Amino acid sequence: MVKMTHRISSDELNELIGTPKCPLILDVRREAVFADAKTRIAGAYWHDVASIEAIAHLIDVDFGTIVYCAHGHNVSALAATRLREIG
Repeated sequence: MVKMTHRISSDELNELIGTPKCPLILDVRREAVFADAKTRIAGAYWHDVASIEAIAHLIDVDFGTIVYCAHGHNVSALAATRLREIG
């Protein structure tokens, strides 16, 4: 089982991307922000935070999930909280 933490640095994530240990990465930026973004994290999937519960069943809790947004505050915190509440 992956240890649950609430933060990961970009350096720590960079070390995981492309490896078998890479967790699911969810980009939960607002749709307009995502559409206008010039960069994205490799391997990340975009999903609207308003319906994050719809994909919760696809997440392997033993594997780990990272959620991120534009600034790392409200949107990603909301998504992470909702996913933790679901289990």
